[in-house]
Amino acid sequence: MRALSGDPARAAPSDQLTLLAPSDEVPAQALDAELAAAHAELVPEHGEVAAADVELTAEQEHAVARRREPLLVSAGAGSGKTRVLVERFVAGVLEDQLAPSRILAITFTERAAGELRERIRARFIQVGEHDAARELERAFVSTFHGFCARLLRAHAWRAGLEGDFAILDEGGSRWLRGRAFEQAMRELVASESTEASTESVELLAAYGPERARSIVTSLYAALRSRGQVRPRLPLQRSRAHDANGKGAPALDIDIDAGGDGATDEEAWRACGLLDALLDGFGRAYERLKRERGALDFDDLELRACGLLERSADVRAGWSERFELLMVDEFQDTNPRQLAILTALERGNLFTVGDELQSIYRFRHADVGLFRARRAALASSGGTLQLTHNFRSRTPLLQAVNAVFAARMGAGYTPLVAARDDAEPDCDDPGAARVELLLCSKRGWEQEIAPTWARAAAWRLEEARMLARRVAELIDGGHARASDVAVLLRSLSDLDCYEGALRELGVSTAASGGSFWHSQQVGDLLAYLRTLANPLDELALYSTLASPMVGISSDGLALLARAVRVVARGSLWPLLKDAASETADALSPADRAAALGFCRRVELERSALSRRSLSRVLERAIEATGYGEHLLGLDDAERRLANVGKLLRLAREFEAREGRKLRAFLEYAAAQQREPAGAEPDGAAAAGGAQAVQLMSIHAAKGLEFPVVCLADLGRAPIESVEDVLVDGQRLGLRAAALDGARPRAALEFEQLREEHLDAHAQEEQRILYVAMTRARERLLLSGAVDFERWPPPRRSAPPICWIAPALAPELPQLAAQQMGPGRQAAQDVLLGGTLEGTGGESARVRCRLHAPGGDGEAEAGELDDAVAPSAAPGGLAQTPDGARSTIRAARLRRPPPRQAAGGEAGDPAGAIAVAPSPPDPLKAVSSLSYTGLSELERCGYRFYLERVLGLSERAPAHAPGERLDARARGQLEGYARGMPRAPGESLDARARGQLVHRVLQSIDFARGAALDEQQVARAARELGVRARESELLEVAELVRSALTPGSLEDGEEPRAGSAHADASLARDNERLLLLERLAHARRVYREHPFTFAVAPHQALITGVIDVLAREPDEGCLVVDYKTDRLEPGEDLAALVEREYATQRLIYALAVLRDGAPSVQVVHWFLHAPQGCVSARYDAAQQAELEQLLLQRLERARARGFAVSERPHRALCASCPGRSTLCSWGDEQTLRKSPLHALDGGAS
Repeated sequence: MRALSGDPARAAPSDQLTLLAPSDEVPAQALDAELAAAHAELVPEHGEVAAADVELTAEQEHAVARRREPLLVSAGAGSGKTRVLVERFVAGVLEDQLAPSRILAITFTERAAGELRERIRARFIQVGEHDAARELERAFVSTFHGFCARLLRAHAWRAGLEGDFAILDEGGSRWLRGRAFEQAMRELVASESTEASTESVELLAAYGPERARSIVTSLYAALRSRGQVRPRLPLQRSRAHDANGKGAPALDIDIDAGGDGATDEEAWRACGLLDALLDGFGRAYERLKRERGALDFDDLELRACGLLERSADVRAGWSERFELLMVDEFQDTNPRQLAILTALERGNLFTVGDELQSIYRFRHADVGLFRARRAALASSGGTLQLTHNFRSRTPLLQAVNAVFAARMGAGYTPLVAARDDAEPDCDDPGAARVELLLCSKRGWEQEIAPTWARAAAWRLEEARMLARRVAELIDGGHARASDVAVLLRSLSDLDCYEGALRELGVSTAASGGSFWHSQQVGDLLAYLRTLANPLDELALYSTLASPMVGISSDGLALLARAVRVVARGSLWPLLKDAASETADALSPADRAAALGFCRRVELERSALSRRSLSRVLERAIEATGYGEHLLGLDDAERRLANVGKLLRLAREFEAREGRKLRAFLEYAAAQQREPAGAEPDGAAAAGGAQAVQLMSIHAAKGLEFPVVCLADLGRAPIESVEDVLVDGQRLGLRAAALDGARPRAALEFEQLREEHLDAHAQEEQRILYVAMTRARERLLLSGAVDFERWPPPRRSAPPICWIAPALAPELPQLAAQQMGPGRQAAQDVLLGGTLEGTGGESARVRCRLHAPGGDGEAEAGELDDAVAPSAAPGGLAQTPDGARSTIRAARLRRPPPRQAAGGEAGDPAGAIAVAPSPPDPLKAVSSLSYTGLSELERCGYRFYLERVLGLSERAPAHAPGERLDARARGQLEGYARGMPRAPGESLDARARGQLVHRVLQSIDFARGAALDEQQVARAARELGVRARESELLEVAELVRSALTPGSLEDGEEPRAGSAHADASLARDNERLLLLERLAHARRVYREHPFTFAVAPHQALITGVIDVLAREPDEGCLVVDYKTDRLEPGEDLAALVEREYATQRLIYALAVLRDGAPSVQVVHWFLHAPQGCVSARYDAAQQAELEQLLLQRLERARARGFAVSERPHRALCASCPGRSTLCSWGDEQTLRKSPLHALDGGAS
């Protein structure tokens, strides 16, 4: 795969075609990363100078020009550092005459690397350097992990690896680490020395297995980030063996005078045992990875670093290969990454980052490395600063500077506004752009919380206060819902803030979330655990109570009582006994549900070995209607996205580990042990376009939003550290006691703990800086605080305690004096003092204070309309005579809880509701293939259910009592033309088509290699397709007959791309000519992906071309294989026009928009004797083709997700919404012919 070239006369950065190139990044992420990057480039953000023709500032010009020396650039938030990286790369190629492959550009995420690559490509195209844009596919623009993987694969033998090593994702690594710890723990307690074994058991008993696991895995990760290949503790004592020379190490203890000798001796002995456990864990983990031929992300960097350090020739070769080294986000590096850069550097390393945006300490990023390099280069003038912010309006930057200059002191560099505040703005120009929303922490205990709220009462009230303000902005036309982002430091209470918004009817799209702890994942995993072991009582009860079975609470209580009285602790045998007294005591609905569930479990258990994990889940979802249940709930898109993600993870696990249900459940349990938020929810495609976004601050890094709401600022930071702390040769232990006594700090624990907490507090400040600098137009700061006793700004205080006074110094006093019970205030205040560069004026900050009313209801107030605030020396808004502003209170009643869709308020038995579908289908999906567009045109509602919500197709249905012949039954199993299964076949048409395509991929047209049945069988195994031997033979014969040459007339030679060749295609020897053209093509690409946007801000059009051939005359030939079973004498040209015109249009545009002078699109029907239908287009027709595609897109947009007006069996039989969600009945959806539904009458 490679990127096609572009035509400077037509191409533009906003609509340039991108054919995805091969990547050395992590394979599972590469396609998504490049697709997301292409979308980001096509619809650029407003910040960081998205437009390529904006002139560089003087600061940026210096950073671009100094390419022949080591340089570190400190780039403030929104200062255009990505633009600097792009211009340095382009200047290196165009001015320094470097090939793109001589430049190494590294950043820290796949998304950032994809965006950087696409911006560089767009810049080359803009200046007319299309050759450079094409060569970019060979450039090293990647993450550290991607570069290390490429290096190791190039020298696999030298690195001691197989060239095809796999790369574990974080979930797989976590599972293996859990298994490794269990093995290491067993080895430790199985010591041949009785004394050592006893000590090991006592140590594990004192800490507990989970706490010991946390100690060991945290130490292992931290020490490996510092470059240790086999991590060990710095014991600093001589080791000796016991009298038998075996067992855990005995330590020679030097008790310091005055120290607690017993405590120190116990601590050193515990450290020795933990070191042995750490070593055993490392060896077990390495063994498990080696068995799988896999590396984790840490291994990539450690192995690459080791290879460069010990192999001088490899180091020299790669160092000389790159003339320019560029590293983005340098503040997030760790020691081993710096070691890699040091090995490659030749005085040509350019690093850019921002100390104030170093927020990945939990991933072992060390901001000290940034500071050290800056200090080392400062003496030689090798440092620069970018301080001009192009993102935020001036008042927002004033607020940021006021908060962090006071907090960080001399180490803070103020941001300078570079954006033109006079640019058009639909917002109120006189409004305060920074708002403080403060809620009292007292007095909310009597409030009745809704069922969705599990948070503290004060946090719920703060969330509601913020939600009301967001709703005001949206309803007042000051912002769209999609402009607003709610950022949270912790996701543990995300549901509270999301629920408060939804309570007011505001659509939301939450990212980050807690996938493994979601209800949907819990339900499905409980079902799988029940299949694995029906005697697992917790799993069985969970499944019975879930919507998958739906036993009532009364029924569950009866079953639980019967287990205690009758079955004596075993539910499953009791549940299976249909004749038992307990079964008779259940309600008819509960009894039917229980017996049906038992039959299904036994049936599924008998077939577990024959079905994939994902198929087992899919069958359960289909049989129980679980997808339809989720569709009737709030936030259906995200719930269904979680189901889809679990199915994907099950498929990926099975591909790695095999069909092992218990192993998958162990894998899932390992993920569930992680704290909430460790794994994000599934991506809900429909939500983001018209919804308020909620996410963690870390997830928002690198993004920007018109309105940022920084919420939950009343949350106190967590001050906790691990039980074992290491810094160089220093070691500290929090020693646990076997008797449960309070742990004691030993060795250097207290000093190391204080250092860790100080570093953590500094990072917490940087995290808030990142959050506040995401805003473009408006910043809302929301939190709860004790108005009567404002906490001092100490290390453990909530951040609102120091943020609010920095913006309004007298606010704590005002809150204490005026915000007693029953009062709420909304008051304008001014920043304390005048900030440099603001023209003598201070930015206005709107303060809203919220306390409970005397009767438990909230009260709201606004400034008296007659009072105009003016600046006061103390920073508070005052009336002209110096008196405080008058407050006018007014009742604010909370809206009633939202009614459950499909029923009356409080009626849980309401009918299943259709989830509201987004109005614009092209915004509900990030990309659209020709198949997707065709499905959208046929039935928008089915497209919504399957493509947006991810519901699975259903088993095809037919009209009650209808007798079907074999052909009709086969047709029922298809969803569109060409998909039915023929009578007597076990291989359905979709699988058959995939198999034929896979076989054709292996054909070398130039050599004309013969095909045998073994190749077909091998392709079937690769696809996981089961087929009869006769069907494999039929596929082989089909492909062979398609490739069998015919004959041309004597002396004729086909001329590729000529008019003669076109005429030949129309004659009987068209297959031979097609094969000849493919054999003589300059380059042939198989299964070639592409993506483009036909116009700015349109959905990305994607697809995969079966065969793309570049011919000697520079024209292109596109071949699409078709395996449709055709009717005798069927008109193929009419068939293509009817079913595949959209595909032909998109393929032609994909190639023409990339600069090809002409393209011929051939649909090759393998079952037809003369099965080629072709159409030729040239560059002059591009504009006409674009208009045709735009018209189809606009028609689809106008129809939205409407139900088809022509329901019929082929379209509707397998639709997931046919029986319960569709507005048409069986008579229309199961009719044979696609008559207009309003015509009536079955055909």
